[in-house]
Amino acid sequence: MTSLMRWIIAGTIALALPACNGRPTVTFPTLKADPIAFSSTRAGETFTAKVVAPDGWEVLDGGVYLARTDGVNRPTEGRFMRPFSATVTERTLRITLSAAEDNLAANQEVVVDWFARVRLRGGTDVVELSAPRQIVRVDGWTPAIRDAALIADQASVLRDFPISFNGQPSTPPPGFVSPPSPLVPTHGMTCLTGQGFGVAVVVNKGRTPSLGRPMLLLYAPNRTTGDFTNLLPDMTYTLVGWAYATDFNPGSQPTLPGIPWEAWFVHEAGFHLLNGNMTLVPPVESKSGAAPQSERAVGHPNPLKREVAAHGRLWDLHIWRTTGGTPVLSINAPPDVLRPLPVNRPPGTTTVTLPTGAMFVQDRSLMTP
Repeated sequence: MTSLMRWIIAGTIALALPACNGRPTVTFPTLKADPIAFSSTRAGETFTAKVVAPDGWEVLDGGVYLARTDGVNRPTEGRFMRPFSATVTERTLRITLSAAEDNLAANQEVVVDWFARVRLRGGTDVVELSAPRQIVRVDGWTPAIRDAALIADQASVLRDFPISFNGQPSTPPPGFVSPPSPLVPTHGMTCLTGQGFGVAVVVNKGRTPSLGRPMLLLYAPNRTTGDFTNLLPDMTYTLVGWAYATDFNPGSQPTLPGIPWEAWFVHEAGFHLLNGNMTLVPPVESKSGAAPQSERAVGHPNPLKREVAAHGRLWDLHIWRTTGGTPVLSINAPPDVLRPLPVNRPPGTTTVTLPTGAMFVQDRSLMTP
């Protein structure tokens, strides 16, 4: 049995049992941490934890284990997290952390585990303490903040962009320029499985993402059955979603006010073909989303060059209108999308299905700071 285990067992028994034969019980040390709250705008914030113990105990060292998470897949142990050493003054641990310097994004979930090593003065056995785990969001993000941001974004999009689509709008809304054409189909006149008919907003291409100025509009056709791969229009289209995108950087995701960090996904590099589909050109990498990608992929796989457009890897974000009124963040349209989208199902309904890997979530193990 290790020394640590002996101390834990002894401390647990001492806490549980009353004094016997007049002998005092030994109070086992504990570690109590103050609440942590990260801000993406402040350069550095100092947090503290205190070892609570009777006289005779000394603190050797301590700190925190810290990890960024996606709100679902949280590390179970400190060894899967990044350690930060604390300054120890008597029995108080202090540590200064910065969201910007420690690569924490706005609205991101952070898991924090405090730890300390203590021993009886003059003794040799070391006891490891831990405080209750803290799970916090940078800037105090909550689902209510997300929903408010999505509702406001939806109001801006519905005000400034075509809710229905019959080719080019006769009177372009504010922000459009003509020529060139303000709306350009991204996959011809086809309908993508789970995503509908997409048109790029030319005036917003290349801009830094900003709520209310989407780069892509997603429409549902006027029917849900039949062939949606024949490049013929299926008007009138109804707006059911929109998207934001920017160049891909594996170590830094874009941020939008109120939008959770984990909602962003990767749109793979490749070529949009005349038939509405894509040929993907992923880089060589050990983990999904670990490698960057240039604006135009290297090693063209299609010698006939039957392409409409080409792009490198992108950070991507899809927002969908729903029957409940509050938009939803997901790669494909949710079940309660405002207007049903056609899906591949017998008999006779065909949509364009992009290759596996066209849109994917970055490997979450790359998130540890």
